[in-house]
Amino acid sequence: MPYDALFISGFVTELNEKLRNGRVEQIYHPLKDRLELEIYHPYPGVNLRLLLSAHTQFARINLTGGKTENPMHPSAFCMLLRKHLSGGRILNVDQTPWERIINITIEVYATEKGLCQKRLVLEALGRRSNVILLEENNTIIDALKRTIGEREIFPGYSYVPPSSPSPYSPELSADELQIILDRVPAKKPLFETLYSELLGVSPFLGREWSCRAGFDPNTSAGSLPDDAGERLKHAWFKIMEEKKYPKPCLVLNDSGKIMDFYLFEPTQASLIPEPVSDLNQAVLETLHLWEENAKINSAQTRLQRIIGDRINKLQTKLKKQHEELCAAEDAQVYRIRGELLSIHQNSIVKGQPQVELPNYYDPEGKTIIIPLRMDLSPIENAQAYFKKYQKSKKGRKAIAHQIQLTTDDLGYLEGIQAMLTDSMRIEELAEIEDELKNYGLISRHDNTTSKSKSPVSTPRRFISSEGIAIDVGRNNLQNDRLTLKIASPRDTWLHTQNIPGSHILIRDDGQGFGESTLLEAANLAAWFSKARNSTKVPVDYTMRRNVRKPAGSRPGFVLYEPFQTIIVTPNIELLKRLGVDAS
Repeated sequence: MPYDALFISGFVTELNEKLRNGRVEQIYHPLKDRLELEIYHPYPGVNLRLLLSAHTQFARINLTGGKTENPMHPSAFCMLLRKHLSGGRILNVDQTPWERIINITIEVYATEKGLCQKRLVLEALGRRSNVILLEENNTIIDALKRTIGEREIFPGYSYVPPSSPSPYSPELSADELQIILDRVPAKKPLFETLYSELLGVSPFLGREWSCRAGFDPNTSAGSLPDDAGERLKHAWFKIMEEKKYPKPCLVLNDSGKIMDFYLFEPTQASLIPEPVSDLNQAVLETLHLWEENAKINSAQTRLQRIIGDRINKLQTKLKKQHEELCAAEDAQVYRIRGELLSIHQNSIVKGQPQVELPNYYDPEGKTIIIPLRMDLSPIENAQAYFKKYQKSKKGRKAIAHQIQLTTDDLGYLEGIQAMLTDSMRIEELAEIEDELKNYGLISRHDNTTSKSKSPVSTPRRFISSEGIAIDVGRNNLQNDRLTLKIASPRDTWLHTQNIPGSHILIRDDGQGFGESTLLEAANLAAWFSKARNSTKVPVDYTMRRNVRKPAGSRPGFVLYEPFQTIIVTPNIELLKRLGVDAS
């Protein structure tokens, strides 16, 4: 991702124009590696939200329009930033030359000093990314990530910039560039030479620079002509001229997928530029969106792992319970032994280890060998077997009840697991996490996706070939809202028969609907269920007024009657026409 020094140099110019003289109104720390500054700019009187991310993969600074849910209690670093920067005026946004380091100078009023300057530094350096607050004399007030070791980032220490990976900037003379090309290994590709030997050059810029100099980026350094340094110098001059008047764009591949972004249109033949309004928009549509997606994927994977682990435990538990039930089935054997001993008690002598008696319950009349306790009389042995029978009989009922509870738990979690297979928004994951907290699977103190108040998600909506709206629940909490609060009694309700899945509503518009809409809704019900990869899936449908929720039942559980059933096999082409990502 080319969030490199050249891009940043153009970006800070854009940010400086938007932020200079803005007043810091509020500071938030919504995520462990993200800070947000709410800034009011008096001219032209707008509120701006500045994001500083120290993410290991998506470190950046950019303006964002949306608000992030914040924790109920701000962090210690957030409180310190509020103490030092609230009410301050932004004087300047600049860059440490040829580094991915952005400095925000803020003028604040301190009681003991009067007007003074503080500096907020974002180091967008991959896994070493950090946000540091400095005094005017470069003393560290505090940092988002404190470090002690080779480079000490700790309150009271003097700020020392990170060491540069290369002593050379791209602004070398033609002769100096040629010297670098001559001394690197002959087989090293040109683009790799440029980004590894020169400060602030990314792989993307290395390839672009090579192309603009008239070279294939993969050309080996040893095969370059004698004037390579001169051509590279001339190409760099053109790049720096173009940087003065940025033409920000997204960089797409042949299939139209966004691969990168930059401050000018690339000349590489395999890349397709798509212009955007400004550099901030380019960051919003790439790095910002990619981090949001990564956060969602991480939360989704975590919930899938938690649910998968519990499902595995329940499956093991269910297997053992069935084994116990099979053992409890021996209760009838104990009853038969007790009855036979009672019948033949006069012919049995106390002290025998076992006795062989005719089994009147065997259709073939075979004999049965019954073990005996030698210290008990025949009738006492019979009574002991009757006690075992009663105990096993009660145990069998208890085990059967436990099997039903385990089966219910398993079906409930498998339903949630099926919902997690689709791409989701963060508010939908937050609702599932809240549900799992109520279930007891996640601690109530764990707020990975849920904040103080989770936003309410909305159902998926599809339009049938007849123009009828079909709503699909995204999780169990939303299923309840959709069926019990949003739906009209005249809506048609669908659900896979005895299979975990989403609640489906064909919305009533007063005009009715045909077989095609019913078939499409049934396909949606089958697809958004555990049976999406099955054939001949039974889908029940009925009027919404026939659906009721038992008191105290779990989210998503309802009862319904009367109903009809339609059998469908998910039709991928039909689903795609409806707008489902059924790839």
